[in-house]
Amino acid sequence: MSAAEKAPTPAPAANHKKPGGKGQFPPASYSSAFQKLQQTLIQLSEDCKNVDFSRMFQRDERHRDKRPSGAGMEKRGSAAGGGAAPAGKRPSAGGGGGGGPVAGGPPPHPLTCLGGIQRLAWQSLELAGPVTDIVRMQQANWFQLSGHPGTLALAGPGTLWKKVCVADSAECLAYQSMMNDPHARQLVPKFYSQVCHNGEYFIEMEDLLYGFEDPCVMDIKMGTRTFLESEVKNSTPRADLYKKMVAIDPKAPLPEEHEAGAISKVRYMTYREGQSSSSQLGFRIEGLKMRGSDPIRDLKRIRAWEEVLYTISVYLGSADVARQILAHLTNIRDKFEASAFFRRHEVIGSSIFLVYDRRRSGAWMIDFAKTSRLPDGQTVDHRSPWQLGNREEGYLTGLDNLCKVVQQVERRLSGSSHQPRPGSTT
Repeated sequence: MSAAEKAPTPAPAANHKKPGGKGQFPPASYSSAFQKLQQTLIQLSEDCKNVDFSRMFQRDERHRDKRPSGAGMEKRGSAAGGGAAPAGKRPSAGGGGGGGPVAGGPPPHPLTCLGGIQRLAWQSLELAGPVTDIVRMQQANWFQLSGHPGTLALAGPGTLWKKVCVADSAECLAYQSMMNDPHARQLVPKFYSQVCHNGEYFIEMEDLLYGFEDPCVMDIKMGTRTFLESEVKNSTPRADLYKKMVAIDPKAPLPEEHEAGAISKVRYMTYREGQSSSSQLGFRIEGLKMRGSDPIRDLKRIRAWEEVLYTISVYLGSADVARQILAHLTNIRDKFEASAFFRRHEVIGSSIFLVYDRRRSGAWMIDFAKTSRLPDGQTVDHRSPWQLGNREEGYLTGLDNLCKVVQQVERRLSGSSHQPRPGSTT
């Protein structure tokens, strides 16, 4: 096995070779953006050393207190009639993709509509809304990993509000449909209702972090294509897009594009996907946060297989966590493939949300603002190469490769020598 293929064992920074040293993983020749992250990631891996995995995935469905309703909250029930929670009931922690709640979770707090404050707001979740007293009480534990500041609000213990532009938005309709699909509903946050507050509309849904204690979290944007076909139908070359490409890499445009001083939107968007691991692996790491540490953002430029492998290895920290996360991802893939909803929908810009703490872990699909139903008679398999008009986005291609990465991380951290690569069958 070459030096670059040796397992990156999480350890204190002092036990790792200095950048550029022989046998370093990853090699110093990798992208400068990744090298800047390396030492930070090594230090963060220390947070995973003393995880007590013997208590992970405990389930206790008895912890279900009432969810108070806030003053001034006008609720609109699900147009599809499915997925709404019974009045006054609060969801349990863990959701369909993770372990259930544990006894001794946070007690309920009085609920009053107040101003805005931010919660973990992934770039894939464009969130905004009102906040309650519980937010003030938990403010010290709130943070934003990436995306638009101040874009997520708690609606009570175990629930949150996500702002949508209009009533019955595409995302709201997607959630309503998924709640009626026996497979899809197990993979996503629970949807409760559409809410109108001060003339603005919100989706009331499950807070996936409820019940976790200072967890390690990661946002992974899925798909080989993360832009809508409608965004690139205009083939007219544009000078502004050419300037954007040159600003990233002056050598990127083709000779004829340099001569014209303009490129098409589809050319720019596909080039932009190639700047991350999206086009090659079908997913990219948007951000991560380790327990007790500040978030690490701007990870989109990590694209080489070894860079992705190393980053996820440090995030997972141990073979035990890797095995549990792999089981969650495999479950998502199996149910995704069995779902009639996903056969009939294009899923653009959706992420997989990974989370674990000392007791349990979970993985869910999140963000469906760009999910759209296909015309009658058309289906997608989510693995076929994209051509304009076929609506394929490569979601399952990305999930296949993500499973291979986590499988390889588990084998490296457990000392196994077999290392699957993208495109392999194991």
